[in-house]
Amino acid sequence: MVGGLVAALAADDERRVTQFLDVSAGADAREPVEQLHTLLDRGAALKWPRQLSADPSGDLADGLEPSLEQIGTFPTEAGPVPIIAERVQDENFGPVWRISEHTLQRLPTLLQGEAPGSITSWFPERIRTFRLFGAPVADWLVTLALAPICYGAFYLVFTGLVLLWRASRRKSEAKLFSRVLAASAPPAALHMAALSFVAASERLGVAVVARHAFLGVAEIVAWIALTWWLWRLFDAFADDFEKRLGRSARRRAMSALRLARQLLKVFVVIGAAIAVLDTVGVDVTTGLAALGIGGLALALGAQKSIENFVGSLAVIADQPVRVGDFCRVGDVVGTVEQIGMRSTRIRTLGRTVVTIPNADFSIRQIENYERRDQFWLTHRIALRYETTPDQLRYVLVKMREEL
Repeated sequence: MVGGLVAALAADDERRVTQFLDVSAGADAREPVEQLHTLLDRGAALKWPRQLSADPSGDLADGLEPSLEQIGTFPTEAGPVPIIAERVQDENFGPVWRISEHTLQRLPTLLQGEAPGSITSWFPERIRTFRLFGAPVADWLVTLALAPICYGAFYLVFTGLVLLWRASRRKSEAKLFSRVLAASAPPAALHMAALSFVAASERLGVAVVARHAFLGVAEIVAWIALTWWLWRLFDAFADDFEKRLGRSARRRAMSALRLARQLLKVFVVIGAAIAVLDTVGVDVTTGLAALGIGGLALALGAQKSIENFVGSLAVIADQPVRVGDFCRVGDVVGTVEQIGMRSTRIRTLGRTVVTIPNADFSIRQIENYERRDQFWLTHRIALRYETTPDQLRYVLVKMREEL
């Protein structure tokens, strides 16, 4: 309903806009259409796409009547006034959502308030009046310029915080926190820019059509930035812990840490993908149910990948080898460089890298030379046939002295 209303406003189609208003049959709808469009352009805040319920019954846990749904707010001096949609019965289409009659009745009163200034008033009249895709060109220019300005401002803020922190501490102090701040600066700036972009466009009086066109994009960018943020945080913490484990030679924990980092990244990417799909209107609940139905086919198709993943868990848990161990796996001899989710990599004596799938690696005969408690020294000492008994006794005495 919200997307259709904004699309009708962009098309400047009064008949289509009227279909989204709860007006009496035969009543003149031109005035409420103009009033609603004017108030929406004055900085009305529509909810983010993901905040709007995709259920035909709406959000039944929002504290409103089952037939009512809040889709945004009008800004006023006394505070925000909710924009309410109501589910009504249409003669042709059945139950549909429309802007409630109560909200339409309040439009004239809301228009009496002082109209906030718009940044587009600084543009020449020709740019302010010429419309493109349902909104003035000036509004599109403001939204396009606002995105890099928001990101640049927040990036400077976060970068400044990193520099101030480093300047106030010695190099040996709080290295981890400095790395976390440095890793957080770009994605945090992008995330905050996406959130502030919508609020700033509302404050600057950008037309609702231009704002709503970027609303879904801003939410997707916010999710991508959050994913990027967590990704970099995982790397910062994992690198620090890996250095500590390397100093203490705890290679078993190091292998588990690397696998845990990869798993966390996979889960974060999957969660972000679900959130983005939900933002663009894909019914994630139905999709997850479909995954349950097709889970068997997926498992059969990814049988080798699942076997390798289970094999990696077995290698991490059983610890036949650790990262850095010198070992023999089948006919491969070398040093273990990485135990991943799918395979294990071994650096051979010839300096080549052999990649063995973990499903195969876990069932092979593994000889770990690092686990030796003693070295077996077996050696032949050759003597000439003409060695005399006295010489042989002398050799034996000297060998005993050396041992």
